[in-house]
Amino acid sequence: MASKAFALNVVENESSYILEALLAGVKKDLVEISVEDGKLTLSINTPEEAAAKEYAFQEWAPVSGTRTFALPKDANPEAVKATMAEGVLRLEISKLEEKQPKKVEIH
Repeated sequence: MASKAFALNVVENESSYILEALLAGVKKDLVEISVEDGKLTLSINTPEEAAAKEYAFQEWAPVSGTRTFALPKDANPEAVKATMAEGVLRLEISKLEEKQPKKVEIH
């Protein structure tokens, strides 16, 4: 069994988008996150030796791969926070503040 892609959930609330990736057994230094041109890219770089083992029996494979997502128009690409705990990577992407109409005073 080769390495496999990772599972994701995305939740939207009033102020942000939350992306959770199931990364059991992955060390945080193997995870790369980038935001460019309105896209978020999540890459897991599993060492080749982890994927190249000769197993007599295997039910799970090392997590590996890259996934790219187009950010919603109201997502703030400058406000992405990442945490990792208990095998789950959590990215919180704040929403842009809604622009309020500008009132113009008459002088």
